[in-house]
Amino acid sequence: MSELDGIIARHGNLWDNEQTGVDGFSDIVDTKNYPNISVILEIDAESDVEFYVSANGEDFTICGQLTEQLPGGQEGDLDAHIYEVIGARYIRLRSSNDVVATATISAKR
Repeated sequence: MSELDGIIARHGNLWDNEQTGVDGFSDIVDTKNYPNISVILEIDAESDVEFYVSANGEDFTICGQLTEQLPGGQEGDLDAHIYEVIGARYIRLRSSNDVVATATISAKR
């Protein structure tokens, strides 16, 4: 993960053009408490994607507000981008179906 001038970003830091698995979780990204985040997501087929947060990197809970903005029930492939201000330090995603995904979290001060 690169950290330059208060920015955390590495393309594919959640999933990098890889199978998600059924109900599969992505890698965990430590935002270092930088509150401004972008989620950039590409998936190749229908899947419900959920957004999970944690304060300690171990105990995660779903964030309903951000999950509502992510793909769900679409047909075919999808590209999406959302941006928010959050308070959680650790982030990961979950995919309901086994799809090929590339997903990135960028965070800045």
